Amino acid sequence: MTRSPTFSRHARTLALGLSVWLAIGTSGAAAMATTDLLALAEAFATRAAEQAYPDGEVTVTMVPLDARLTLDACDEVRFDPTGDRVAGRIAIRARCAGPASWGIFLTAMVDVVVPVVTLARPVPRGSVLQAADLTTTRQNLGQIRDGYVVDTADVAGMVAKTTLRADAVLYQRQLAAPRLVTRGEPVTVAARHGHVQVTTQAIALSDGVYGEQVQVRNPRSERVVTGWVTGPGQVSTRP
Repeated sequence: MTRSPTFSRHARTLALGLSVWLAIGTSGAAAMATTDLLALAEAFATRAAEQAYPDGEVTVTMVPLDARLTLDACDEVRFDPTGDRVAGRIAIRARCAGPASWGIFLTAMVDVVVPVVTLARPVPRGSVLQAADLTTTRQNLGQIRDGYVVDTADVAGMVAKTTLRADAVLYQRQLAAPRLVTRGEPVTVAARHGHVQVTTQAIALSDGVYGEQVQVRNPRSERVVTGWVTGPGQVSTRP
């Protein structure tokens, strides 16, 4: 299975909590230290990533601001994400809600290390994935693409659409459902009428994977019917 958590899912709650923290820390100050702002933004990004990836190891590094930058004292700073990612290079908007009025964009490098499925050995194109082909390793999300697989049970038995190299991260787009019905091969067709189920033999007129609609021909009557693939060599006239 795959996952695509978003920054916006956690932004509102986290921004409110950090605003209160900042108000306590800067009340009465003449100016706001940029180091304080970066520390709060780092906490914001860290908590968002930890909520999105509870099983991940999160490390956040803020890009420093210009040392000449001066920010007026602020009783309440709110943080807003500018995208839907919580890992990798992200931008965060910080804005003062009062009494001063300023806004600034901050950049954070968020490393999130999570367990993902990788290949234990090379798998040729067209091969069916076996449990022994798969393993789990911890990977930095900033260095891999979306669509990675997180559970070996979800992909064991699927077919490799391309050659897969050992130690590589496994992606859902590299896999296809196994072909259960083959064109020209015999299949068993199940037809239910009320509480009675009748099975007949037929010839598949196309390939099919689980749940796919296919046509089959009865070799005796030459009648062609449409059914749905339910298993290896199995077709049902009802989905």
